[in-house]
Amino acid sequence: MACRTASFTKAFKYRRTVITDLSKALANSVNKTARLINGVGSAKNLSGLIIDRFDTCALVHTYSANWLALKDPIANELTLIGVRDAVLWNRELDAKETTKRGAEVLMGTPPEVLTCELDGISLLLKPFKTASGGIFLDTGEIRRELLAHSVGKRVLNLFCFTGSLGIAAAVGGAREVVQVDISQSVLEWAKENAAQNEIRDTIFKYYTDDATDVLQRAARRLEKGSDTHGFDTIIIDPPAFGTTGSKRFDLSKQISELLDLALKSAAKDFTIYLMCNETKISAASLRAQVPDKLKVREISAPVSTHPGDLRDFSVMRGIVISN
Repeated sequence: MACRTASFTKAFKYRRTVITDLSKALANSVNKTARLINGVGSAKNLSGLIIDRFDTCALVHTYSANWLALKDPIANELTLIGVRDAVLWNRELDAKETTKRGAEVLMGTPPEVLTCELDGISLLLKPFKTASGGIFLDTGEIRRELLAHSVGKRVLNLFCFTGSLGIAAAVGGAREVVQVDISQSVLEWAKENAAQNEIRDTIFKYYTDDATDVLQRAARRLEKGSDTHGFDTIIIDPPAFGTTGSKRFDLSKQISELLDLALKSAAKDFTIYLMCNETKISAASLRAQVPDKLKVREISAPVSTHPGDLRDFSVMRGIVISN
């Protein structure tokens, strides 16, 4: 009995410590739209928990069953910082099972669709549609760069997902934005996001296609002279792995091919954004793929939106290539 009591006391103290660390981390959050907890957060006890906040709505991701026993304390702490609604995605399951089960309501009445103003553009958050809700906070720096430096440019946005980077370029004055993704459903979402920003439809082209195939065709057009300009800006933001039909994608094996084809598809003066969120692929390894004659600048997820120690966590890292 004494042993059982000691074990219970230890578990109670640990639970109290975790809740205290959670409370401190959330109390320090100042942004209405940001990642509040990032897996490692501001204390080791927060490992396996991610919380993204979009004003009064939050997306909570649990990578450990331990967090499922703390749903009520998480909801209580979120309420204290002004969050009204939250959904929970159980991420300890494999990706297919997570998608199949979907999200559950953690608190409040989360909307099916919520309009968010982010980095100068308007985007639709769909908390129950995907675990990310369709918005990635870690590419904010890139969205802001595209807003500032896209006037008159032709932009190719590969693996575009819900289209935020291409939309930022369009809002920034791009004359053409080509949005490419293998999923028709996310391209429809990208179209909805474009409509949110009242951009002329003629600026956009949408292709449900493989990124490699699109680049190969673009490179051939330049080589044959049917395209005399190429793309001024090329955005490559692929998943680490993917399977669609008979095609399999492995970023670690296809980085070189993607970059080579992008360089062959680019305009005389170009900017290429090459990024990923795979911990095994560092910005340095991406840099090693670039020819010596080109300029390279590293980019990463900002600590302001992704708190804590990011070195071993799967968040955006990448490079910007120019000539």
